[in-house]
Amino acid sequence: MVDFKVKVGTFSHGIITVLVSTEDTIASLKDRLVAPTGIPLDQQIIFMNGVALVNSKTLGFYRINVNSILILTVRL
Repeated sequence: MVDFKVKVGTFSHGIITVLVSTEDTIASLKDRLVAPTGIPLDQQIIFMNGVALVNSKTLGFYRINVNSILILTVRL
């Protein structure tokens, strides 16, 4: 397991840096974004390359790494 920092861009909170590992799920990444954004986990959508990421999949599944660009939006 290798930990690395990933940057998540938001429209209202700028860029947030989160320490993650490839074994983390998208849901666990979203959970770490609740405190700095105030956005409940069930209202978050994370996109990479225009694709919404599935909560149960891992960062490794999507090959997310330190150079990945993730975007957080809010489900209305």
